[in-house]
Amino acid sequence: MTPRPRPLTSRRRPLAPFRLGTLPDPSGTRTSPGRPQGDDGVTLIELTVTMTIMSVLMAMFTGAILHMTRAANATQSVASAQSQITTVYQRLDREIRYAAGISQPAFVGANQHVEYLTRNTAAPTCTGLRLDTATRRLQYRRWEQGKTPGPWTVLASDVTAKQPDPPFGLTPSETRFPFQRLRLRITAGTGKASIDVTFAALNTSSDSDTSAVCTEGRTTP
Repeated sequence: MTPRPRPLTSRRRPLAPFRLGTLPDPSGTRTSPGRPQGDDGVTLIELTVTMTIMSVLMAMFTGAILHMTRAANATQSVASAQSQITTVYQRLDREIRYAAGISQPAFVGANQHVEYLTRNTAAPTCTGLRLDTATRRLQYRRWEQGKTPGPWTVLASDVTAKQPDPPFGLTPSETRFPFQRLRLRITAGTGKASIDVTFAALNTSSDSDTSAVCTEGRTTP
């Protein structure tokens, strides 16, 4: 009986399984470390250039924000100064036009004062105005004629005289214009808004005595 031949078998070792991040060794018995294609990283020069560009962009962005903030603050400051000027004008125009007399403006210390008298109330009323140069405030106060003046109240702040003129000026009545006139020249907000206006006291005449108008306002601080 003839024996049956045995089938041939391979004695080679099986290949090592492929894993992500490793490259198979040609021999099939070892693996060597590797990395995916395109993961080469960046050089120091590329990193430096990128950081420089980002710094320039951040500086430009910060400068733009600061410029916008300054512009907004300047606009708000001008609007505030103009609002104060408008408030002063409306108030004095409403009151001085009914004044029965205006005193001659004069300095008491470093501050110029002026007073005017109105008779459209139950009792004759005096109103005093002064520009406090130390605090840069336009102030006013009221009192009944012949009595002690009250404390000063702020009418507008951050105010100075419109140089080189004083803040108040009086024009006496005359033939062609028989009313006293008070001129106001002030600047608010460090030059951001100013006013130079003349108010006419329609209840005055050529007989109005400027030296006898609310004189107690000059002797009371």
